[in-house]
Amino acid sequence: MDEGQRSTSNIGADGLSSLRAAGDQMFDTTQRVGSTLIDQAAHNTMSFFEMMSAAAAAKTMPDAVAVQADYACAQTARSFEQMCVLAEAVTKTES
Repeated sequence: MDEGQRSTSNIGADGLSSLRAAGDQMFDTTQRVGSTLIDQAAHNTMSFFEMMSAAAAAKTMPDAVAVQADYACAQTARSFEQMCVLAEAVTKTES
């Protein structure tokens, strides 16, 4: 019997069940976090291109800078919100 087999044979049925449950929970968390990150990236990308379109359509340089400044403020707030959503996704446990 090799080292890996010896260590798992000492776990027992309850330990193995707990290990599987932990693996399932880790898988669920990874899926939830991955989905959250993809959704956030898509939203951020669309917001960026909307801002660039508005900046390109601006009639004056001050107008273009104002569009970019508004975007930067909005993106900063959005980043904080997204961080909170991501933290919730990471720490959420299924009951």
